Amino acid sequence: MVVVLKVGGSVLTFKDRRERLNPKGLRSVARALKGYGSPLVLVHGGGSFGHYYAELYGFGVRPSFEVSGVGRIRASMLRLNAMLVEELAKSGIECYTIQPVMLGRAKRLILRLLRDGLIPVSFGDVVPSRAGYKIVSGDDIVLKLSKLLGPERVVFAMNVNGVYRRLGGELLKEIGLGSEVGFSKGGFDVTGGLKRKLSIAFRIAKMGVDVRFVSGLKSGELLKALKGEEHLGTLVRV
Repeated sequence: MVVVLKVGGSVLTFKDRRERLNPKGLRSVARALKGYGSPLVLVHGGGSFGHYYAELYGFGVRPSFEVSGVGRIRASMLRLNAMLVEELAKSGIECYTIQPVMLGRAKRLILRLLRDGLIPVSFGDVVPSRAGYKIVSGDDIVLKLSKLLGPERVVFAMNVNGVYRRLGGELLKEIGLGSEVGFSKGGFDVTGGLKRKLSIAFRIAKMGVDVRFVSGLKSGELLKALKGEEHLGTLVRV
């Protein structure tokens, strides 16, 4: 069965610096993927790329018919995606990008890519809808892929070890719907941050999927999470 990995923009970029990659995060993800080697679909966030322009032009998860900035948001996300795919290729990891607007009809393509040993990659983006243009986050795409593929496991890789009871407090080894959680906002983020991420994680877990939070900056822990082994991080229970 397939695993879906969401790598947050906080791992791949410095979220407080416009369009600035985090080389340590890129290397960590590459090492984990190289060690994993089983069928996997990768989704990445926007970090200081797409989020910066979305915030600049006032875009969020609510649709808008205002098109100013749509092109710059998309161009920024495409730049980040191209950089990620290129860096992974240098490590011998071959990927194939699927743009978010294609995902609803992409199941056969994804399964073909997985059979051929490629890693399908998608990303948060600005997309047209009946109500206008809206930001579809990487977390939204993970939910859509979970419905489409019925993965064995979903792993959310962040720039911290997992979910904490409160800011600077205890790391929660397991989290349920009633858990006390600390939220913070850092850098550019127009898609709801951890609070929305947890809401989506609970919806996925209710499908019977194993859902985990782990640091994407620690390749060894990320690899354990991908394999379903005990790791430093947080498990979602519903």
